[in-house]
Order: sequence, then structure tokens, then C-alpha cells
Amino acid sequence: MVKSAAWITRRWLKELFGLGPLIVLVAGGEIWPLTAQTKPPYHPRTDTASQAQLTAPAPLVLTLEQANSRRPGDRQLIHQGRLVAIQGQVAGRAVRYEDFAHLPLVDSTGWGLTVEAPDYMFDRLAPGEWVEVRGLLAQRFGLPIVRPIQLTTTHRSAPPKIERVGIGALESEKFLGRVLEIRGRVAMLGEDAVGQYILLENGMRRSYPVYLPRSSGTFGAGLKRFRVGDQVQATGLVSVWAPEASGTPSYRLVLDHPSALVLMERAGVVAPQIFLGATASILLALLLVLRHRRLKRNSRRGVRKILTLCEELLTAGNMEELLRKLRTIVPRALGVSAVQVYRYDRGSDSLIRMGGEENSTQGTIPLEAEAGTVEAALALCYRNRTPLYIPKTAGSRLLFREHPAKLPSTLVFLPMFAKEELVGVLWLERDKPQTSYSEDELGALQHFANQFALVIKIVEQQAHREYLARSEKLAVTGQLISGVASELRAPLESIFAISHRMLDAGESQARAILMESLKVSSILSRLNEVVGPQQSEAGTLEVNQTLQGVLDNFDYEQCMPEVEIETRLSREPLWTVGVANQLADVLGNLILLACQAAAQSPEPKLVIETGGNSRRLLVAIRYGSVVYDEIFPPLPPRPGRREALSFSLCRGILHSLGGEVRIQRAGETSCRMEIELPAVIPTQKPVPARGRGTARAESLTAIVLEPDLAAQRRLVSFLADRNHRAIPLSSEGEAFELLRRMRIDVIFCAVRTGSGPMSGNWADFFDRARSLARTFVLLSDSVDTDASTLFPHGEGYVLHKPLETGELERLLDRLESKQPLADTSSPAETSDTVAT
Repeated sequence: MVKSAAWITRRWLKELFGLGPLIVLVAGGEIWPLTAQTKPPYHPRTDTASQAQLTAPAPLVLTLEQANSRRPGDRQLIHQGRLVAIQGQVAGRAVRYEDFAHLPLVDSTGWGLTVEAPDYMFDRLAPGEWVEVRGLLAQRFGLPIVRPIQLTTTHRSAPPKIERVGIGALESEKFLGRVLEIRGRVAMLGEDAVGQYILLENGMRRSYPVYLPRSSGTFGAGLKRFRVGDQVQATGLVSVWAPEASGTPSYRLVLDHPSALVLMERAGVVAPQIFLGATASILLALLLVLRHRRLKRNSRRGVRKILTLCEELLTAGNMEELLRKLRTIVPRALGVSAVQVYRYDRGSDSLIRMGGEENSTQGTIPLEAEAGTVEAALALCYRNRTPLYIPKTAGSRLLFREHPAKLPSTLVFLPMFAKEELVGVLWLERDKPQTSYSEDELGALQHFANQFALVIKIVEQQAHREYLARSEKLAVTGQLISGVASELRAPLESIFAISHRMLDAGESQARAILMESLKVSSILSRLNEVVGPQQSEAGTLEVNQTLQGVLDNFDYEQCMPEVEIETRLSREPLWTVGVANQLADVLGNLILLACQAAAQSPEPKLVIETGGNSRRLLVAIRYGSVVYDEIFPPLPPRPGRREALSFSLCRGILHSLGGEVRIQRAGETSCRMEIELPAVIPTQKPVPARGRGTARAESLTAIVLEPDLAAQRRLVSFLADRNHRAIPLSSEGEAFELLRRMRIDVIFCAVRTGSGPMSGNWADFFDRARSLARTFVLLSDSVDTDASTLFPHGEGYVLHKPLETGELERLLDRLESKQPLADTSSPAETSDTVAT
């Protein structure tokens, strides 16, 4: 026995200094070493304690109050880590966790302490027994505990009375380690890593947790048998959980068994919290439904306004009326602050503003605008052929270069399609933040944009028909004037002869009759000069050369010598169709009328400018004028000088040429006369036969896959003139079907093989069709497209739009000869190149 005691003492010292837990139980006078793997044998408690003694350091004898005492600063136990000896009465059954168990002890002063050991050590201990414990004083997450080295039962008495306290009184260090009873209403149920728990409330701001550790549960529902709102009574060990020394402690009540939680009063069928939550959910759902119905109603109202506006646009008779409705009716109907329309100009490869506010933005926007600006967003909408909606411009990544204060609140860009042709972009903006557009409203706005593009086409066609009608009327009028002049020539010759005879006879009135006859003859001659060229064939004219010839031959003495004339002619050639003498006569007379008005103004000066694009040419004459109108008084007749044509007669002649003249205000004391003429592509001279190489014996068969009807017709007509077969198609499916059935020499394909959102891409079509045809020609809209980049191995060509005769001629010459192109173009044809 002495040898056994010595071995136990050495083992105890070894475990005490950190080499593993060793617990010694003294039950009825015998000492047994206990580990987690070994349980002590049972012996009666009548044995004496003198059979074995441990040679160990003397422990520090403390009361439970002294064991719970803490330092004021960091709230740590004063005797933490010391070997202590305490006495107390078992207050309740041990609370079992997964790896250990807690046994509550109390003393006569009401202080409590928790003993922590393996659960089997407390199997024979019952509430009411007095024990002496020797062990290490420590903390487990802020809870003072004693890890026993020696535990001795001294005697037994009545169990201590369990005190009932309020929930708020439990949050005190004095009650730690005691078994108390509380009552409250279940506020919440849950489960975590420790076990099941409920939150009790009793009119406090914060709920109190009651835990059932995972190892203390029995088979069944455990705490889940309760519901929120139940009134319960809980009896358990007061514990605390504070993971950090400086953290706020969380007090809790730990149950030793599910039966320690007793139901006092069952809650109603529906808990108040559930009822309030359900009521709030129903009200929220009702509000959402009402809001959705209101938004739908507003959306339908907006769609009806847009459709009514589309019908209103159809009543526009001309472009001026259409733009007036765009500036006045459209903003009020759509609820926007500004509306603008940008049309694509193929010559300058840019978008040109047609209507809207005058000071809203610049008039011309290139398709390759600088990124981060409003102009770049507009060009992006045109290139992608899809709507672009920016509900909040502030902070938008598309407008990072713009100042937020200068931007409207909302921007909408809509592509305008007229019968599958992209005409331009419609610009809508809002200054004040409003409700965002719904999908139905955006769809209606896209329909409005397409309708506006269609109305533009209809108005242009109507204006063209009116122009043709006026041209026919002018032609009939010219023929009538020519016939009248021819009929009057014989009577005038008779009057000349009679007046000469009367003059020889000495008649006093003969000279006056002769002078009036000469005036009538001059008028008839001038009318014949104007009307006569209409009978001849019109040709291609260069406007700058014609205007320069008029200025070189201009009589400055007749147009007032004090008037200064300044010219700013375009460097690029401007070509139109007409008769040279007729156009020169009209330009000279209009300059003469402008000089007459400038001579009477404070600034006698004329500024003549020319410019244009691929569709229209412009000759602008700016002159000083006090009166802003189109009524020019006739010039006083001068001897030996021919009278000027009237402004109305010049306008009629320009109408017959497809042009127009108008007067606009250019300042307070100046006006601007704008002369518009139709622009044409000059006719190219045929390339000599020696430059074409050997011609093919058979004609070519070509497929034209181009959604632009104007470009398609031009290309088909040109191929037919060269005795080649051209088959226009509208989809890739038709093209592949035709490629499988017959031999195709050339495929002319646009960048987009169709129109609308379902259009295809030329690259996909080229990959599939390159093996079915001999030659592939890409019809590109961009002048920067390089064939060496797109076709690095020479498997295709690039033809730029608008299609020009020189490019088509050289391309077909190469396709017919299958030889490299020679540099035989003339200086006038250097711009017409074929990219290979």
C-alpha cells in the first residue's frame, strides 16, 4: 500500500506540473487515481482515511467567496492557478457536457463555486452531500472552476433550498455556480455548437439564454417541445461565457436535464409575434400589388400617349412642320425636357442633327467620337443598332468624361429604322429625376422612333414628288415662253422696220417707238437664253469652277464698286448636274441681287462660301442688309447693260435643276442667301482596253447580299451593264441554298447580312461560304477598313460604300482578268482605289 501511495504521489506531481490531468478521489477514506479511461472501484464510505496519505504541497484553504474574488483591474481571479482547498454542499445534479461535467457547490453564506471533472466522478454524489475539494483554481471562459485533485465526502444533510430570482438579477458574479429558479416567456428557440437553447424574456430589453448541453439531452425533442410565447420555469446552474478577458460576459442558465424546464402556461394558437409578422407581410404584399398596378396603369397611359403621338406625326405635310411638332408636341407628350433627331450622313460618316433645341449640343457627331462623352454614347447606339438607356447619368461609366452638373438626369438613345433601313438616332433627355421607363414604355418609344423615321421618308418622298411636279410645270412654262417669244419675233421685226421708216421720214415719235421695241426684243432674247438650254442635254458640272468663272467675268462697275467681295471656296471638287450657261447665269444674277442689297447697308461686303456632302451642295452668300426678306427691287437700267433676272425666276430655274434658294437671318444687319444643289458622283472615263488585261470568255455569276436596297440596286445595275449575272438575296439561308445548287463566281456581302436585331455578321458567313465561291467582296461602310488586315492571304476584296463607278470598274477589271491592278489611274481618279 505504501508503494502504491508513493507511485500515486509521483504521478500526481507529474500531472500537476503540466504533463496530463490526474484526478484523485477519496471516497470513504481510500485514495484512487482517476483518469478519463479508468473508473475507481466502489467501496463503502465507512472506510477510514488513514489507510493512505498523499505527500503533496499544502493547499491554500479558501472560502467560496474568497475563491470567487477578482482583481479590480482585469477582473481575473486573485488565486487563479493556486492549489486550493474548499468545502461546500452539492447544490444539484452535475451538468454534463461532451468532455467534462460541472458540479455546483454552495456554502452557508450563499456563495457558489463550480467543480469541473469527468462526468463519472459525480455519479455517486447527490444533492445535500458536503465535500472537501483539493485542486487547482482556474476559469473556463470567465466561469470560476476548481479542477479537483482530491475530492472527499464528509457528511450528508438536507439539500439546499432552491431560490427563485428574477431574470434581471442573474447577471451578477455573486450567483455564479449556484442553482437557481427563474420564470419567463419563451422569445426564441435555437441550437448551436454547445446544444439547444431558448431565450426567456420578462419585460426586459434583452432576453436571457437557457442552455441544455448536448450531452445532457435525452431521447426526444428536448427543448423543441416548447413554442414561442410559452410561459416556463427553469431550474439550473448559473454560468457565464466570456471568450476574452476584456469582453462583455454573457450570463446564462445551464440545465442538467430537459425536465428542469417546466411548462407553466401554453401560448395561444398563434403567437403575437407571428401574428404581427403575418399582418405586416400581408400589408407589404398589398402595398406592392397596389404599386405594381399603379406603375402598370401609368405605363399603359404612357404607351397610349406615344401611340397617339405616332398618329399625330403622320399628319405632317413637310419637314418644317414635322420639326416644329418635334420641338413642341413631342416633349409634352413624352414627359421629357428635350428631343433631338440625328441623321446619318454617309459622305462625312457622321450623325447630323435635324431638330431639337438650338443650344443643346453640337450639330455634327462623328461615329468615332471620343469615349466617355455623350456624343460617344450616341454613336455607340448607332453602331450597335440597339437602344441605349441611361437612367442615371451621374456616375455612369459611359459618361466619365462629362461633368455631372452639365448632364441631364436621364438619357435615352433610340435607333430609327424605316423599312429595315437605319436612318439615324432619336435623342431623349430628362432634366428632373423621375420614375424609370418600364420595358413596355421603352418598346413604345422604339416604335415611336421607327415611326418618326418612316414619317421622315414619307415627307422626303412627298417633297420629291412635288419637286418633280414643279419641274414639269416649269418645263411646260419654258416651252410656252419659248413659243410666245418665237411668235412675237415676226411682229417685232415689222415694228423695227416701220419705226426706221418713220424715223427717216422725220416723225417725232419714231425714236420712242424704236427704243421700246428694242427693250421688248432684249427681254425676249434673255428669256430664250434662260429657257433655251433646257432643251439641250444636261451634263456634270463642277460648282467651284463655274462660280469662279462667274466672278472672273463679273462686272464690278455694275454691282457697285464700293461692295467688297470675299470668296471662300471649298478645296474639294463639288459636282452637280445641269447646263453650264444656265447655272452661271443664275449664280451671276443672285450675286448681283446680293450686291444691290449690300450697297445699301452699313457694311458693303459679300462673303461667298461653298461646301457640301455626298447628297447636297451649298453655295452661301452672306451680305449686309437692313431688310430681311426675299423681295429685291430691280436695278436701274444702264445703257449697254443687260437687266438682271428676278429672284423668283432664279428660284424657279434652281427648282428645275433640283435645287433651292432661301434667305436666312445671319445677324442684326446681315442676311445669308443659301443656294442648294444636288450632289452627284462624276462620271469616270472608261479604262483603256490595254489596262484591263485579257477579258474572260464567259460572264460572271454574282450573289449580292446587301440589306440596303439603294446600294443593292446600284450594284446589280452596274453588273448588268457589264454583261454579268447578279442575283440579289435577302438572307444567308437563301445564299447557302443557291451556293449548293449552282456555281457562283463572286459574292458581294455587306458587313451585316440582314437588318434588325437578328442580322448576321459577314465574318461568320465568310467562314462558311469561302469554299463555295471563287471570290468574296466585302461591302464596307467605313473608309478605314483595310483589306490587308481582313484578308491577309488575299482571299477577298473590300469595296467601300457609297459605291463609286471608278472602284466598281477597277474591281471588275481585276476579277475579269485575274491580274494585279496596274497604276494607270488618272489624277482625277486617284481617290477611287480598290483595297486588296
